[in-house]
Amino acid sequence: MNSKHNHAGSTSSLNQNLLAKKKDFDTQSIFSLKSVSNLSQYNTKSNFGSRRNLNNSSQFSGSSGRLGGSAQALNFNDNESNYSYSSGKKRSGSLANVGVNQRDPTFLGIIRPKFIKRYLGKNIVFCYNLLPILREESEVFCVKFSPSNEFILVGLGNGNIQVYSTKTNGIVNTLANFSPEVDGVKLPVNCFSFRPERKEFKHGNVVVAGCNTDGKLVHWHYPTGQRLSVIDENDNQIFTCQYNQIGSLLASGGANSYISIYDGITQKFQYRLIYGKPETTAGHSNRIFSIKFHPTDLNILLSAGWDNTVQIWDIKSRVSIRSIFSPHVCGDSIDIDFSGNFLLTGSYRKHDSIQVWSISTGKLVRTIPWSILETSSQDKNCLLYSCHFSKAIVSKEEQQHASKEKNNMENSSINLNHYIIAGGGCSSANEVRLFDNESGKCLGIIQNILNTVYSTDISSNERMLAFGGASRALYVYDIDPNLVTEFLY
Repeated sequence: MNSKHNHAGSTSSLNQNLLAKKKDFDTQSIFSLKSVSNLSQYNTKSNFGSRRNLNNSSQFSGSSGRLGGSAQALNFNDNESNYSYSSGKKRSGSLANVGVNQRDPTFLGIIRPKFIKRYLGKNIVFCYNLLPILREESEVFCVKFSPSNEFILVGLGNGNIQVYSTKTNGIVNTLANFSPEVDGVKLPVNCFSFRPERKEFKHGNVVVAGCNTDGKLVHWHYPTGQRLSVIDENDNQIFTCQYNQIGSLLASGGANSYISIYDGITQKFQYRLIYGKPETTAGHSNRIFSIKFHPTDLNILLSAGWDNTVQIWDIKSRVSIRSIFSPHVCGDSIDIDFSGNFLLTGSYRKHDSIQVWSISTGKLVRTIPWSILETSSQDKNCLLYSCHFSKAIVSKEEQQHASKEKNNMENSSINLNHYIIAGGGCSSANEVRLFDNESGKCLGIIQNILNTVYSTDISSNERMLAFGGASRALYVYDIDPNLVTEFLY
């Protein structure tokens, strides 16, 4: 008995010593790279996530808490791993004894993992801060936050739409398989647009979803999963759809290279935008992948696609009045800033992929570099499928100096575009990057993603970003502007 007791006491003492060492390591040395790679002291407040201090020999993976390369593996304690940077609260659950994929995305800057959903056939498994090891047969084609930020909608390649709650991180509804099979294959959901609220509508919280070769626009009440109506474009493959800012018009575009306009209230077809003015522009000549209504002029609509042009349409005259040449758009990758003066384009190419244009003149204003390193190779640049402004909604009183045009705005609130988010991929660069809109500086990077990114979005409170793609998973990250932004990229 005494022997067992002494052995137990010895074991207990040993465990206490180990725990004490672990605690000391966690609190003092977890962010120091001295012991693992002979680098300079690593300070958490100024250098967390800095690639400059990780050198080329090692890469920090925030989702797994590990250093790649030859460096020794480091693991976050549970408190750090289960912390939500957006809410400032600990999450429930533990990461103990959970396996991690060797291809975890790495992150830098002001972004931290919130949660990731992996799809296993019919089942959906939830895990914090981990890249899924197993994936579903269906890719993620479209990701969007609801206007209230209460939900995230995910359009899948099998025709399903998953509705997640950002409060509970759980599934609220599955809007299932509204499209038929073609040659035994379900058709993907390519696009979403949330219908603005107005008194003529019987239902709030309505989203319209466009399906690829099925040619259907389906209206859903997404909190309950009720299907409200269907618009059928039998002669088209729909790649993009968009409501205007007051919900009076709905536009769709796709493979037929013209834009269909519907009455937003009755959902009846109105007309098509096909041609331009012969002396200036001829309209689109190939597939259309992105449509945006002008935020302040109800008469203007912009569209882009495979023909290397952005068309600016006059809705009243139903013709294209101006063309911007050069952007090669292959996804939902054009956007307009809150003032209505500037157009953002994300191109599927290895150079000059992010550009800002003057809408009034059609001239290039600036190009935002994907990398500022002189030794950066264009072969490692990301081919973009998605590119957007963030749209923070704030009161005029809070932003009195934000815009010279604020006194001309009729609404009680204005949108401010603090960030630019872009994502895509190629053989060596499947990435999502977050840029400061004013300076063009990169503030955050998510890289080493297993497969190409098709869709990205930022919540209207600018505290979360989400993306998905060929990795068959939904990734959600917190945005904390108080974190370090000094790193080389």
